Amino acid sequence: MMPANSSQTSSRSTQRRYRGRQAKGRGQHSSDSTHRHHALQSSSSPANRSSQVIEKSPPHLASSQQATPASSATSAAFLPGYIPPRGLRDDQDLDDDSLQEIVMAINVKERGSVGCAYYVARDEKLYCMEDVKQGGPEIVDALKSFVSPTSIIVPFNLDESVLDLIDIQRNNVDGDGNHSEPPGLPYTVDFRVSGDFKYEAARDKLVNLRIGHRHGPRVTLMVPGDIAATDEPDDFGEETANRVNNLLSLGCSVNVESHLSIGCAGAILNHIDRRRNAAFVPGDTAAFSFFRISSVAMFSLGGFMFVNSDTLASLQVIQSEAHPSAQNHGMANSGSKEGLSVYGLFHHFARTTQGRAILRQYFLRPSVNIDVINHRLDAISTFIRPDNQPLMDRMVSHLKAVKNMHTVLLQVRKGNSTNIMPGRSTGVHRTVWSNIREFLYRALEIRQAFEEISGAHRLAIFGKVMRNFDGRTMSVIGNTIGNTIDFELSIEQHRSVVKAGVDFELDEIKRTYAGMDDLLSHVATAMARTISPIYNAQLNVIFFPQIGFLISVRRIPDTTRGVYAGEEDAPWDQQFYTGDYVYYKDARTRAMDEEYGDVYGSICDREIEIIQRLGEQVLQHEEQLCNVSDICGELDCLLALAQGAREYNLCRPHLMDENVLRIKAGRHILQERTVPTFIANDTSLVGGAGQDAAAEDDVDNVIEPTTPSIMLITGPNYSGKSVYLKQVALITLMAHIGSFVPAESAVIGLTDKILTRIWTRESVSRAQSAFMIDLQQMSLGLSLATRRSLVVIDEFGKGTDSHDGAGLAAGVFTYLLSLGSERPRIVAATHFHEIFHGALLSPHPSLAFHQMRILLSQNVAAAQRPQPTNTSSAASSIASSLSSEDITYLYALELGRTSSSYGTICARMNGVPSHVVRYADDLVSASERGEDLVALCAKMGDQEKDELREAEDIARRFLLDEIESREGDQEGDVIGAENEERMRAWLGTVLGEVVVVS
Repeated sequence: MMPANSSQTSSRSTQRRYRGRQAKGRGQHSSDSTHRHHALQSSSSPANRSSQVIEKSPPHLASSQQATPASSATSAAFLPGYIPPRGLRDDQDLDDDSLQEIVMAINVKERGSVGCAYYVARDEKLYCMEDVKQGGPEIVDALKSFVSPTSIIVPFNLDESVLDLIDIQRNNVDGDGNHSEPPGLPYTVDFRVSGDFKYEAARDKLVNLRIGHRHGPRVTLMVPGDIAATDEPDDFGEETANRVNNLLSLGCSVNVESHLSIGCAGAILNHIDRRRNAAFVPGDTAAFSFFRISSVAMFSLGGFMFVNSDTLASLQVIQSEAHPSAQNHGMANSGSKEGLSVYGLFHHFARTTQGRAILRQYFLRPSVNIDVINHRLDAISTFIRPDNQPLMDRMVSHLKAVKNMHTVLLQVRKGNSTNIMPGRSTGVHRTVWSNIREFLYRALEIRQAFEEISGAHRLAIFGKVMRNFDGRTMSVIGNTIGNTIDFELSIEQHRSVVKAGVDFELDEIKRTYAGMDDLLSHVATAMARTISPIYNAQLNVIFFPQIGFLISVRRIPDTTRGVYAGEEDAPWDQQFYTGDYVYYKDARTRAMDEEYGDVYGSICDREIEIIQRLGEQVLQHEEQLCNVSDICGELDCLLALAQGAREYNLCRPHLMDENVLRIKAGRHILQERTVPTFIANDTSLVGGAGQDAAAEDDVDNVIEPTTPSIMLITGPNYSGKSVYLKQVALITLMAHIGSFVPAESAVIGLTDKILTRIWTRESVSRAQSAFMIDLQQMSLGLSLATRRSLVVIDEFGKGTDSHDGAGLAAGVFTYLLSLGSERPRIVAATHFHEIFHGALLSPHPSLAFHQMRILLSQNVAAAQRPQPTNTSSAASSIASSLSSEDITYLYALELGRTSSSYGTICARMNGVPSHVVRYADDLVSASERGEDLVALCAKMGDQEKDELREAEDIARRFLLDEIESREGDQEGDVIGAENEERMRAWLGTVLGEVVVVS
């Protein structure tokens, strides 16, 4: 059998890449009716937005109807949002199969990060996923089912476990060494070099697509260095500027920081280029109509909530920081530890490695499966019952000693090379067998404790434990290990030692080795009788493993010879020497080598055989042991959530299909850990009901018809608005994790996405201003939001001119209100009080104004009285006269709207100099009175007026005083010097100071 070379691999990939055309029936799932729902989603009209409760499949698979290719090609042209390829004619040679193709690219890197992108040919749309952290094969398998591709592109260096899921046929080889293709495989596999998945090249290709560049006014954005870097100075770096503009536009559609997924998109673009080059001659304009890409969008994996990196960072869900210990840095460790984060509050309750990993996955990928969420909530409710407390603590204590069997059994598979030389750990560590036996014992104890928990039989995790924790099998494995390994001797000898009585041959060899000291002493005594007495005290017979029996003789200083090296007619053979001794062999030691051999090596070899058989017996149950280990991790994760619920006084949320959000006395789980007292607040929101009229009736039964979809919050700086926004998002996210939440009660409708515009993550690697990053976050949120989403907006528009910012904020709120039945749930905060006046933001039944309550002192209580006219001006004028002692922040949410942010008071509280604050107060008051701020800023202060007045007085005295002109002796300098001294004295009088003559 000849190995396949690279050309054979490429040829095989090409054959498999086009195999889909032979299975035309399998590709019909991407027909017109199948894509109708997807095409409707791409429309910007509110009526065309999806009305699904939770997206269970990608847009191109939303319908289950089938259609023939002919009917599909005809009807697709009339779909809203469908863009037919340029030059499309009824008689063109474009293969109909190409319109049915769904090309998908997947890449998996170290630590389980997964990236994915896919292209739907009929819709001419490219989808990118947010990179999934700590994913792995299970995510890849879910993506295959979610997308249902006709072709999958993967890199050659993909992990074997992932390849087994994608390229099932790679292990099917016929008698001739060719890969056989199993019937029914619904896609082809295309292996590409890793260069096709490079992030930088992929990003540049996406930028060059110039999606949507024909729409809207053209604006050129330049950054310093663009012009200088351009070869032709007259073009002002137009090409570079266009690239920056296109990159900003791309960032509004996808997360360009998802490096793996962007790389997958680049691999798809390379695939499309190769298909075009193969189908068309160079220069053929029709090639641009083949596999055209008209839009780029993001997608989220079915069954999980969409939470991007900006949201995770803004809400402090997971936040790593540098580890203070230098020992935790390096390749074997990430060099970081969990900082102050929501995950950080729970992860120290998890006792096992696998439990912490699963818990982290829960926080990174909240579920939208209500059954999965309720299973987790049921387990937590059972564990925190007072009567179950001792049993829960007992299970936690046993979990502390549970190891991850995936890594332990991996060492077993590596072999037993540790036994060759003591102290060298080149294979299975001596603690592996004790770890396995300890794991089995603890697992049985956990099962026994679980059986005694009240109400445990109703839990899903209880069924997993009872089905997989087979006491009989685990006891047999544990007894086999215990009867084979001598754990005490293994600790002493730093290797795996087999017990006496396991193997008769091994026991005999060990007896011989144990009597080695007596044998060596007898041989040395007999040898001493044959040599001169002066050398007797310096001669010994020793045994070295793998070398055999040797005679050691003291070494002559400054030489490599011993004091005695045998008789002249029978010299000894020198083997090696050390600092004090020289080692020899003679006929007697060689005879002993022949008779006894390498005794220690024989012991090790025999023990290797025995332990190898033990490893084979254990590996027969590898799948069961790994399942038990994973279940222990899941149980550990649920116990960690239960301990957190008890520790932090959390309550069980009620998840439902209705699109509502009702929280009573909600708290911020992180903020309340850092303050002595935390003020809880309520939340009540309802999203759009979609096109399902029955859903509106269900919502009315849960929440009042007047419940808004948008909560717009105002209030002073430092009053708790941002904390409130984050606590609403965190409670929603924690509920979808399956955790209890910080509130008295919570009714939460299933949420497909949490989209935030809270925190601006600036970086020197991103050629964007803070305001541009804010705009990209807002644009991405608006493009991804559905009626099932929760949108959190904190002070959007603050990074630009106040008028532009207020207009942008009002425009966003007005757009969200206009979505009607497709309106998401929105909670927002703003300091743009001017949008509430005039027609910037009109009243709406779905819009509710809230404010953070403050308490003013009695001497300024008039600031809270209603004013007949110009309320904002009056409130701001009074606010400018307040001090930090005149205002008390209550951090309580109430209906209403504030007219001032009291920013100068916040500045005074944080140590800004008093004269700066007073000047700011004057400007605020003048602005509210309608005065010209330019003229006011040009007005001089008292000190400047005094200096100008003094200068004017000096000038007047100088002009009024007469200077006598005297002519001095032109031949001498005496008169000139006297005149100079007199002039200095006169100037000193005028200026009011003494002028010293130099």
